[in-house]
Amino acid sequence: MMMMTLSACRNHDESGSDKVTEASSAEPTGEGKEVEYPMITDEIKTMFISLNEDHTGDAALTPVALIDSKATDANTDRLILCKKKSGSSYYYVLVTVREGKSSELSILAISSCGLSAPATYDPEHPVSGGWGEPTSPALTDEVRTAVEKVCQGHDDKSYDPIAYLGMQVVAGYNYHVLCSDTSSDKPAYVILEIYSDLDGNAQITNTYPFS
Repeated sequence: MMMMTLSACRNHDESGSDKVTEASSAEPTGEGKEVEYPMITDEIKTMFISLNEDHTGDAALTPVALIDSKATDANTDRLILCKKKSGSSYYYVLVTVREGKSSELSILAISSCGLSAPATYDPEHPVSGGWGEPTSPALTDEVRTAVEKVCQGHDDKSYDPIAYLGMQVVAGYNYHVLCSDTSSDKPAYVILEIYSDLDGNAQITNTYPFS
């Protein structure tokens, strides 16, 4: 899996809301197309409408963040973080989707981490105490800084942030961040739960590795 460096960021304004200040970086695929990470394009949304036609409502997949895209002469494989419906709840899964040259689609693999996904929150009016999903998976300055700080305290672990998944307003902030575990000898992904206090300190409070 190739590693991507994302340049998207947001800043809190005086009211505590988030603002996007820079777009995410783009890389060419084997077909010469520009791919923006971790943004979900209309093409990917259309793919999942087609894929969900083959599933029941309780197995529907909603794409959240694009992690990887590789194109060959025969097909294009994409690794995508999704929310999978289970009853009335949604859970995060990593899905590998193959698209053939004739636009045929197939799911090659699905892995889970056991973390439930929150509802989308209004960044202008965050709910104190409740988890919310941001309107964009683009990384913010605050999230990047939090990941950098927790990595400084773990000599045996190194994480590369990929996508911003959730926030909880407490005495400070809790964040859910999809990361690549760069200390692993093979591609590995984990969702970190990070607490950032009002003094700017940060610590990992939970980890949710994908199996």
